[in-house]
Amino acid sequence: MKNRIFLIGGIIGIIIISACVTGNTEKSVEVTVYNQNLGLVKETREIELEEGINTVLIQDVAKLIDPTSVSIKDLTANTDVLEQNYLYDLVNKEKIYEKYIGKEITLTDKKGNTVKGTLLSFSGDEMIIQNENGVHILKPEEVFLPELPEELITKPTLKWLLDTD
Repeated sequence: MKNRIFLIGGIIGIIIISACVTGNTEKSVEVTVYNQNLGLVKETREIELEEGINTVLIQDVAKLIDPTSVSIKDLTANTDVLEQNYLYDLVNKEKIYEKYIGKEITLTDKKGNTVKGTLLSFSGDEMIIQNENGVHILKPEEVFLPELPEELITKPTLKWLLDTD
């Protein structure tokens, strides 16, 4: 089912939105530039939505966008917006470590010794892990993780949860 989605976003600072949503077709973009680094972007996209709950992500939005000024409208009138979010808290070392609390990691110290254990906590350059030998407070030289945790954002993103009839 193809739905035409109409996006309106007020952007402070950078005016250009380079959006990337899987399976969508950009139909039109209108940009109005105002004084004091303000602008309005009006964009129409055709997005493939399945019946039921859908998640729509638009990445590469301006970092200084005013998320309260963004709205979405289904031109076919059979979609309800359940949730709208602006995801701007980009990935960093601390965010990755937070996702690994309670999970196994491998640390290497300055001498090259490795210690495996469950990450209990971290602060600055110190990590607290627990293994069969007890609890260790370490300042690791390197941290090895089995994989990058899911749901970490690398670019500012607009996210909608939509219910389609």
